[in-house]
Amino acid sequence: VTASHPGDSTGWAMLGLWRLVLSTKQVGAAAQNSISLADSNLKSALAIDPRHPAALHYQLHLYDSLDAAVAAKGLPAATLYPQVAQDASHGQHMPVHIQLRLANYSACFAGDSLALQAADATCALYGLAGDESCDMWNLYHSLEYLQFTGYQIGRWKEAKAMNTRMSNSIASAAAKQHPQLANLKLWFMRMDARVILDMAFVMLPQTQLIGAAMNCTNPEGLAPGFWTSHTESGAALAHGLCQVFKYRPPADKANPQRVALSAFRAQCVEVAGEHGGEDPT
Repeated sequence: VTASHPGDSTGWAMLGLWRLVLSTKQVGAAAQNSISLADSNLKSALAIDPRHPAALHYQLHLYDSLDAAVAAKGLPAATLYPQVAQDASHGQHMPVHIQLRLANYSACFAGDSLALQAADATCALYGLAGDESCDMWNLYHSLEYLQFTGYQIGRWKEAKAMNTRMSNSIASAAAKQHPQLANLKLWFMRMDARVILDMAFVMLPQTQLIGAAMNCTNPEGLAPGFWTSHTESGAALAHGLCQVFKYRPPADKANPQRVALSAFRAQCVEVAGEHGGEDPT
């Protein structure tokens, strides 16, 4: 298409996407070559149409890298894409993939706040506000990120509110025997683990819970690839997830690890100020 229609911005964007996906199936020099070609293709699309939504979207994925120098290349697209896709939840969320790599947690929190609002607005527009699975891949993705980035910038009360919303969705979906309950549980488990892990890091001198968690091997996932595919999961979160999975209901309430987790959660509630109650003033 690009050979016969070199002025077709969508053609260049789709070619860039194909090469970006291809690079994930390759290794070494072959992968790097596909990435370089994808970069060139997406730049060609944006040279024709600087506001092309697909090209901006794929460019954000292209530059989503642990290498800060690479991630910084995505800042122009991170600024423009939310303006192009104002009403799309995913459009508001995508810049977070760049800002998170650069540790711009306040920008992440702001972006995902808009993304969550957009998802809620979409569900309300279609009369699906009461369906826990409505736009779930966008809504809960942003909900989870809001919890994580909220912890990083001291907005613990709002981070807790995200976890409360997730808990309420799980309870409601379970009562309905919702067909998407298993997928909702994946988000719930990760968010529940963050409550333990993020607060534990603040209170590390006061508890040995983390030491116990680090000895826990990863349990079987509910879905293939679950343990390695999520942003900022890492070893700490994986071990926290292990505790949550292993000692979640209906586990024996007298189990020592379960008792330790319950006691720790109760202790977290008592943490004052920015570490568990009101936002810092």
